[in-house]
Amino acid sequence: MADVSGVAASYTYLAVIWLNHKAAFTRIREMDRGLQWANLAILATLALVPWPTAVIAETARTGNLADERVAVALYAIVGALLCLSWLVFFSYLARHPDLTREEVDDEYFARERPRALVGVVLYVAAGIAGVLIHPLVASVVFLLLPAFYGLTSHGFDQRPAFFRGADNDATGTSDDPKSS
Repeated sequence: MADVSGVAASYTYLAVIWLNHKAAFTRIREMDRGLQWANLAILATLALVPWPTAVIAETARTGNLADERVAVALYAIVGALLCLSWLVFFSYLARHPDLTREEVDDEYFARERPRALVGVVLYVAAGIAGVLIHPLVASVVFLLLPAFYGLTSHGFDQRPAFFRGADNDATGTSDDPKSS
C-alpha cells in the first residue's frame, strides 16, 4: 500500500509542477536563450525528483531512522533546488518583460518570486527539521508544499477566491491569465 501512495504522491507533485509550468508559459510570448536555459534548469531539477522519492520509499520500508533522516535531507535538497530554479526562471522573466504577452502585467513575474522563495526556505527548513527532529516532520512539509503550489499555480494573486478573502473580490482580480 505504501508503494501506491508513494506513486500517487509523486504523480501529484509532478502534475502540480506541470500546472505551474503551463500557467507560466501561457504568459510568455517568445523565448530567448536565457529563458531557454532557465527553463532547462527547471526541467533538469524536475528530472531529479524521482530519485529522492525512491530513496524515501526504500528507507521507509527498512525502518532505519538514520537512513530516513538522510533520505529526507536528500529530498529537501532536490526540492530546494527545484524551487531555486523557479526563482531563476521568474527573476529572468521579471527582468525581461518584453518576452511576455502584451496583456501580462510587467510586474507579474516579479510577484511570483516569493512563491519560489517560500519553497526554497521551507524545503531547507523541512530537511533540517527532518534530520534534527524526525523525518515525519519533513514529510508533512513535503506534502503541504505541492498543495500550496497547486492552489497558486496561476499566480499567488490569482489563488482560489476562498484564500483571497472578501476584500480582494472587489479588486477585479481574475483567474484569466490574459488579464494579468
